[in-house]
Amino acid sequence: MRTSIAAAAALALLAAGTASADPATTAALKAAKIDMTAGQAHAISQASGNALVQSLASLANGSPDDAEAIVTASVGEHPELAGPIVSAVVAAIPEKSSSVLAAAVSAVPEQAATLVTLVSDAQPTAAGDTPNVNPNVVSNGIGEPSGTNAGNGNDSATASPN
Repeated sequence: MRTSIAAAAALALLAAGTASADPATTAALKAAKIDMTAGQAHAISQASGNALVQSLASLANGSPDDAEAIVTASVGEHPELAGPIVSAVVAAIPEKSSSVLAAAVSAVPEQAATLVTLVSDAQPTAAGDTPNVNPNVVSNGIGEPSGTNAGNGNDSATASPN
């Protein structure tokens, strides 16, 4: 499950490009009354793209009671990273998926459908099942898989098994 969430986050991060962090991210977290060590604050203020997403997920994982506030503040500063941030935080603390999703949607309501899909795709389909997401299939954004496991499109036997 975490692999598929990480893959979805990586895809969303690639689609969004890289966002560069700045002291405003740390300031937004501090304004939200998020306790951070000096090292965490420095790492977040210097991070960009995937490093920023992972730093925020780590911060949320270390302080699960603040996960919603962390998501609200960070997505508010970096709406282009809403998908990767939500995916990473949900992967770190899956029991908070509903409240993390609600916090993100409140910060970027225009992305609600995308965020709901990311979180629902990451949920188990039945007790003990993992989500039906293949992290090895990369979409080219138009509904066609790309990569080495796609086959030739004419014969499903040419696709490599995962």
